[in-house]
Amino acid sequence: MKNTEWYKLDNMGVYYASTKDRKNPTVFRFTATMKDDVDVVNLRVALEDTMELYPNFNVTLKKGLFWYYLEEEHHLPDIKEENKAVCARVYRSEYDILYRVSYYKKRINFEVSHIVSDGRGTIEVFKTLIANYVKYQYKVKNIKLSNSTIEEHSEDSFDKYYEKYKKDKLKDGKIFRLKNKLLPYEDAKFIELHLNCKKVLNKAHEYDSTITAYLGAVLIQSVLKEMKQLDKGKYVRIDLPVDLRSYFRSESSRNFFGLTYLSYKFTGEVDDLDKIIKIVNDEMTEKIKKENISKRVNKMVSFQKNFAVRAIPIFIKDIFLNTITEFANNSTTSLSNVGKISFSKEVDPYVETVAAMISPEKNFKITICTYGNDLVISISDKYRRNNIVKNYVRSLVELDEDAFIISNGV
Repeated sequence: MKNTEWYKLDNMGVYYASTKDRKNPTVFRFTATMKDDVDVVNLRVALEDTMELYPNFNVTLKKGLFWYYLEEEHHLPDIKEENKAVCARVYRSEYDILYRVSYYKKRINFEVSHIVSDGRGTIEVFKTLIANYVKYQYKVKNIKLSNSTIEEHSEDSFDKYYEKYKKDKLKDGKIFRLKNKLLPYEDAKFIELHLNCKKVLNKAHEYDSTITAYLGAVLIQSVLKEMKQLDKGKYVRIDLPVDLRSYFRSESSRNFFGLTYLSYKFTGEVDDLDKIIKIVNDEMTEKIKKENISKRVNKMVSFQKNFAVRAIPIFIKDIFLNTITEFANNSTTSLSNVGKISFSKEVDPYVETVAAMISPEKNFKITICTYGNDLVISISDKYRRNNIVKNYVRSLVELDEDAFIISNGV
């Protein structure tokens, strides 16, 4: 009989485990549109092969006296035709495996709880699943998969690179947040905006900017258009998750990201895009320096390392972390660029489009990914009415006459 492994939660996994029962817990969704309708039998075999390489994903969440932990399961979740809301909660009980695989016509969906992994870590598992599916469905041989070992991609890189945190004061003014009515319970709007990547990149270069900074500046401008006069003294704050694998050597498929942000305050003058981008470019240049990212990461990890916190029973930690979340969620929105998603040349011909998104929690969130020349901006939105999203989409559609939108119709 196979031994059952258990995994200590990484720093961010601890936080997401404690907030797992919130109405909209954080779930990542990666989708590939294939050349033909999906064969569920071959998808099942592909999933079996994938989880042999990534057993740290095929886990359930268990509760100890002081901390949660992950326990490896020896069975796989059922693969069903899509029958749940996009990014629906994955965890409902300690028996639920913390990811979901579904399909609809040509689409394969891979949804993962943030308890297990972040966006970039999930991408490698998603790519392996798609590659294995192509191997069985189209009888393709010699497909290259990740060279990392089980030990490397199950590593807790937060723990490996943690340094003692030195307190650093962060200045923040009042943050602008939408106060529109929310959709009920797990309902949310999901939009995929597909754009020509070269056209967006060329537009960003006109402003001496990166795609992320340019799209962040357009988002800030979209927010400013909706601010009332009384809100003009507040900051627009855009949270930016940062993949730490680009700063530290890590092959981990677990959570390993930092969080920084862009902030912009209405100046009382004309806030044109050129002005906003200059400020955004300067902010990003400073905030994504390794030393500044490291400070914020070490601050997050220091909570888990605190001996007094470690000795507090888990039910008290849950209350504490949920309370902090309720009052500390102070951003206008978030913008996450998970970057370029690519497959090997053997897999590429069978994949038409790729999209990434994340559940909106209590406001709205934007996720960006690129596959080939297809730049996909996914927007998840909890608001019944959101003119910021309307402004944002309109501004970006103007860049590409061939842009198209896919939505869930909510």
